[in-house]
Amino acid sequence: MIFGTLFERPRSLISDAACPRATLGQNDAALAVATGGRHLMDHYWGHYLAFLFDKDSGDSWIFRSPACTQPCLYSVVNGVRTYFSCADDFTNLGVLTPSINWDFVSIYTACGRAHCGETGLREISELQVGEYHHLEHGVLSRGFHWNPADIARSEPLADPAHAAHALRSTVRACVSTWAAEHPRIVQRLSGGIDSSIVASCLGMAPSRPQVHCVNYYSRGTYGDERRFARLVAERNNFPLLEYRQNFAYSFAKFLDFPPTASPITYLFKVECDEREIALAHEVGATARFTGTMGDILFQMPPALPSATEYLQRRGFDRRFLSIALEAAQLDRVSIWKIIGRAFRDGLISPPTMSEPGEFDGKKTMLLTSEAARAFSDQPLRFIHPWLHALTGVPFGKFAQISCLGFNSAYFNALHEANESELIHPFLSEPIMELCLRIPTYLLMHGGWDRAMAREAFQSELPPEVRARPSKGSMNLWVREMIATNAQFVRELLLDGVLVREKIIDRKRLEDCFPGTTSRSPLSLGCFLDCVAAESWCRVWIDSRRNRAAA
Repeated sequence: MIFGTLFERPRSLISDAACPRATLGQNDAALAVATGGRHLMDHYWGHYLAFLFDKDSGDSWIFRSPACTQPCLYSVVNGVRTYFSCADDFTNLGVLTPSINWDFVSIYTACGRAHCGETGLREISELQVGEYHHLEHGVLSRGFHWNPADIARSEPLADPAHAAHALRSTVRACVSTWAAEHPRIVQRLSGGIDSSIVASCLGMAPSRPQVHCVNYYSRGTYGDERRFARLVAERNNFPLLEYRQNFAYSFAKFLDFPPTASPITYLFKVECDEREIALAHEVGATARFTGTMGDILFQMPPALPSATEYLQRRGFDRRFLSIALEAAQLDRVSIWKIIGRAFRDGLISPPTMSEPGEFDGKKTMLLTSEAARAFSDQPLRFIHPWLHALTGVPFGKFAQISCLGFNSAYFNALHEANESELIHPFLSEPIMELCLRIPTYLLMHGGWDRAMAREAFQSELPPEVRARPSKGSMNLWVREMIATNAQFVRELLLDGVLVREKIIDRKRLEDCFPGTTSRSPLSLGCFLDCVAAESWCRVWIDSRRNRAAA
């Protein structure tokens, strides 16, 4: 049984034709079962979950595709292993009483995510993207059919012209493939490079879908990108709706959301999606497209890893100095710092695994020492298995590999299953695999982030969009939201579950509230992670209390 969408793999890197829907015959089905899903990886792509059963041996395989945004959770109760997508549905069966995984809550409070198969509930885990489970006579073995580190180690596409041609063709093919599934589409168009490329590909798609674009804006230079979005929409003859971000949205609504397996940064899941869902219903659209993951796949700063990767691949030469200078300009640091770090990480002492560097002082400043021990005593516990052994992987690919493990974060568990589908076309195996093979110093060169993507689509992007030196930002809107909800947030956090469970330090938290943020390096994102974690804990505690009362 395959749940989701499956396409045939493109026959060539330079083909921009849409990929046909897969139709598995008996032979393909038998090979899929015999290889535990590996045959699906080698010949098809898409967003799917595969449940495979060999009636002769009794073996079972469960495989989650590398780009599957549908969660695949599982739990073992009284020897029965159950796979499901909604934690609330499963716990409502009454077969277990879930308990909160406080170590996971600690890492989420600090970082907003965790590189592991654990969830916020001790009794529930998650099958990760690209991962398989194999059940043989009741014994579980696990592994990955798809590992981006293996792809990053393979032969690179070192010719810039060929790589740019392949990038353009592959992106067009994948966007066209998804567009062919949906005659009417709502496109989230910020006016940035990534969403503009998606819109341009939709404008060229052979299926000619009807596209309605949506732009969100707020006050401030970086919050209002409407003029860029208008240029893209006009060039593709798409209607554009402009929505001002609502800074008066009440955070109190977070406490009414359904229980999920792990905390969610709710703010970014409600405002945009609610408006898009309503518009999609109004115009009869069955899908909503975004430019999500373009930043990491097409390469945004920091640029230091690109200089390090060049040194690893090509050695020290005149071009290295040019790339180091461009990296220094993009990262706004001294060229000597870039050169020194590149030699250290590229030649002298190359890292062989991803260091838990994201658990830095700024992100853990609110945590108590007891909570910080959840990951300081076991530093690899919350690091994705892909990142445990990176020997031979170019340093520039570490960030891409790390981010590709978070696909499930883009699924919105807060809305109904029959709503318009949220599709991130860049999260398609052909695009991910291609970008992993293109050296970072080619993806980002000449002092430009996403330089190759800009060049590949230069004839479709308006010149003003193609030459944008900066990205939009929601910081001012988020500050306004926090200020509007300041009293609620103060009451929520200062005497909340996270303080009571000794996860965050109450005194440190007081110093970080709106109005005093200038005295604290805590980012807005970290502050919102605290709100999300606290809200999530309260939802589950209230849910457990209500079940006990019933």
